[in-house]
Amino acid sequence: MIQHVTKHTGERPFKCKKCPFRSRWKRDLIKHQVKHSDEKKYMCSQCDFTTKWYNNIKHHQIKHSTERPFSCHICDMKFKRKTGLDYHLYRHNDYKPKKCPKCDFRCKTKSDLSKHIKIHSNVRDKICEICNKGFATFANLSKHKLRHVTERKFQCELCTRRFKTRISLRNHLTTHNDHKPFSCDVCGHRFRNRHNMKTHKLTHSEDRAFKCPICPYAGKFPFHIFAHIGTFHGDKYAYFCEICRKPFRRYSQLQTH
Repeated sequence: MIQHVTKHTGERPFKCKKCPFRSRWKRDLIKHQVKHSDEKKYMCSQCDFTTKWYNNIKHHQIKHSTERPFSCHICDMKFKRKTGLDYHLYRHNDYKPKKCPKCDFRCKTKSDLSKHIKIHSNVRDKICEICNKGFATFANLSKHKLRHVTERKFQCELCTRRFKTRISLRNHLTTHNDHKPFSCDVCGHRFRNRHNMKTHKLTHSEDRAFKCPICPYAGKFPFHIFAHIGTFHGDKYAYFCEICRKPFRRYSQLQTH
């Protein structure tokens, strides 16, 4: 009854003796007081990790688990945590509200946009320790470092192919099954992944979304633009950005970009 009344009065009768924290509820005070304790009574049985909080140890122990109980109903991917599945499902959504102010790039989240915008910066402070080449983002650095890797330790169990990364192996494994969850809503043709389905749908469209940066020519596919520039502008523009495919006349301009 007393605790219920505090909802209406705003009174916080439970006070921490070590800091100004006050609470309406005794249970909240008990939880808070753990912050002032050096005791880490929750210990991981598989490594040296310890924590004051029960929720932290439960969250940590998932890292050691091989089980992936959360499955995507659109594709074959599985996840250890529901949060991972939720984020993945968001990726299946085509809505991309965030747009780069410097190019046509669009994405779903503010964090993805922030990573992309670094591409337009002259700052290349993520350095490859093997060749000293600089990159704007850790993602681009990681992709680059794969070039230095010669070992292909991920073996396909269904054929003789080997891969440098687990993701490459996972993508390859889809070629061994007939599961094609992505369907073209125009002709019904089915595909193993969303990217191939989207590329296919362009064949049904009259929209020429890919523009030549040099002249008014437009094409349905990126490779139409690359071929066009090579044929009609190749003598002027010899260098292309690997990320956005913008052409440059001189290598120094590409490096600055």
